[in-house]
Order: sequence, then structure tokens, then C-alpha cells
Amino acid sequence: MKFGRRTLLKFASLAVVSAHPKAFASEPTSALYDVIIVGGGGAGLSAAAHLAAGGKRVLLLEKTKEIGGSTKIASGQWAASGTKLQKLLEIEDSEELFVKDMMDVGEGFNSEALVKSFVAQSSKELAWIEARGVSPTSIMANAGMSVPRAHFFNPEDLIRVYRTECDKLGVRIETENPVIRLEKNSAGVVDTVIIKKGRSEYKVRAKDGIVLATGGFGRNVRMLRKYSPTSSKATPLCAEGCTGDGIILAQSLGADLDNMSFVKPTYGFLTYPENLNAKSSSFYAGGIVVNQEGFRFVRENASYKEIGEAALQQSNGKSFIILDERARKLALRTDPREKDYMADPTDIKHGFSANNLRDLAVKSGINPENLERTVKQYNETAPNGTDSLGR
Repeated sequence: MKFGRRTLLKFASLAVVSAHPKAFASEPTSALYDVIIVGGGGAGLSAAAHLAAGGKRVLLLEKTKEIGGSTKIASGQWAASGTKLQKLLEIEDSEELFVKDMMDVGEGFNSEALVKSFVAQSSKELAWIEARGVSPTSIMANAGMSVPRAHFFNPEDLIRVYRTECDKLGVRIETENPVIRLEKNSAGVVDTVIIKKGRSEYKVRAKDGIVLATGGFGRNVRMLRKYSPTSSKATPLCAEGCTGDGIILAQSLGADLDNMSFVKPTYGFLTYPENLNAKSSSFYAGGIVVNQEGFRFVRENASYKEIGEAALQQSNGKSFIILDERARKLALRTDPREKDYMADPTDIKHGFSANNLRDLAVKSGINPENLERTVKQYNETAPNGTDSLGR
């Protein structure tokens, strides 16, 4: 199974929730809003709903034809601790443990204050969603999680909740309105967006601030090569609007960036994925990852970002997840996405199955002798905690 790339959030068919006004009904140069939000994906919609609930007059601008952004094609996993579902399943979790897990994965480079804020707000936001009648369907432990806390939602439901709140609270949502520049006022405060409509440009001012919620750059090859060179070799899996607009707009006014070197490709996707469910995490259920030569090259309990970066550096950018029947059954229990690929052991979708390693290697184009040696060594060392790669 080869690797592909993702950039954030949830999958949805948005025909029923696409923004209705396609352009400003009148020239908006005189309009004054409390807050302007640039980007109509999950982040922008969430910000709009909560700001409007706080009494702000909000304008949300989306450059593509419909709202949703990369949220439309993501898997719907929501990381949170101390939730109703965790308590129901007797999963012991806490904000402190969640923070520790994130700091460990970030190797201490991440801001602890920011991580603590994210962890606290993630749980509150999940509870806010549940109070509006939408609940997670299942839960699993994903990369870097010491306990199951990735809650699966139907992303279409999440988008609908946010859109309903925005409509109820009077948020003005405008699609096909790309922001091409930001401007500062005489006091040096960024308070104006310049929108391009056809050959015309319009200015709209925000009294209390501008939120940039459109930073994804998975479809901007130049930015990938600059900030995440390995990712430029991967298949982009993100919304059509993911060209880094928010970053570029902010940089034009002197903004700096932090931790960009930690942007990495995600491991486990099909060669040409169409959404974020086109992915297997069976290496977390006991499978091993090998290259075309039949050798392991990364510890399989590492972050799928670390595995993804290492995988693209292998010959031809190819790697394979090798698993036995026991791992297959465990993968089916721990990740609902696996049923699309390995529900039937005799008919593995997008992969190969065989009764022995040599036949499996021949079918998949892996060096047979090396694969047999690799598996033998792994089986001899891993159960004793002496795996050469530190799994």
C-alpha cells in the first residue's frame, strides 16, 4: 500500500449546505463588520459561529464556489479528552495526558501554552457539537495517542451544525470572493481586506479584527518545496483552495512563521486517494512497513508523519504494509476504515494476499529473501523489546 498526503479535517457532500449568495448583492466598499474571516473551511465556519454567538457582526469570505474547504474530504476524526464516549467505554483520559502526548510527539518544540489551549478547547468544542444533536460514531487511538481519543464524526453533520449556527446568528457568507490583499489603517492595525470580483476590487473593513483561516498549502508546490520538500513528492489530498493564501497574505505585511519544518506527509494512503478515508493504519495494529528491497526502515509506532517522510525517501517512493491474520483482525476492530480494504482476507483491496511470505513478496514486487529475513528478525526481537528500530 503506497502513501498519499492529507491536509486536515472532515469529509462531506456539501450540496445541501453550499453558500447561497454567490457574490455581494451590492458593492461592499462602505460595509463595516466587527470581524472578517478569510476561509470557509471547518476552522473559518467554527470561528464565524462562535464570534457571532458573542454578538459580533461577521463576514466570512470563501474564494471557491462552496464552503467546506479540506473539511469536505477528511476522515472526521476529532481528538478530545474526558468525553462522554470515553467515559461510557471506561477509557481513562485527561487533559494532562493529552497535553503530555502532544508534547512528546512534538519533542518539546511545540508551545506548551498553545497545546494546553488547544486541548482544553477541543473538548469544549466537541461538547458544544454534541449539545446540538451530533455525536461521534466510534473512537480509536491514532498516532501519538496513549489512549483512544480520536472520535469519528460524520463530517457532513459537523459542517451542517456550523452552517446552521452561522445562518441563525446572521453571519454573512460569501463564496467566490477571493481576498488578494490586506491593508493596515493609520495606526498600523490590519483592518481591511481587498476582494477581487472579476476585474474589480473592493475593500471591506473590520472594526475588531481579521481571522485568517486559509493557511493550507498542499496545492502550492513552490511552498511545499520551501517548507516541506518531502511533501512535494506526495499526492496532494486537500481542497482546491489550499494554495497558502492566508500565509502569503500575512507574510506580505511582515508576519513570520514558526515550526514549518515540522509539516510532513501522512503515511498509509492509497496511491491516488480521493478522500481521507482512503487510508490504512494497520501498521499500528501489528503490521510492519518495508520498502521494495524488503527491509524495514522506520519504527511502525512512530507518528504517521514521521513514517510518511521516511517512506518517500525509499526507492521509487514505494513502501508496503505487511501484516498477518492476527494483525488484520485487530486492525478491523480498531479502525472502521479498514473494512473497506481487508474485511475479506482472501480479497485484500488495493493490496495482495498469500499463504506465505515468499508468494506475497513475488506478488507485490518485494525482494523475497530480504522480506523473509526481515520478518524472521522482527519476530525474534520485537516480543523481547529489543527491536532494532525501537518499536
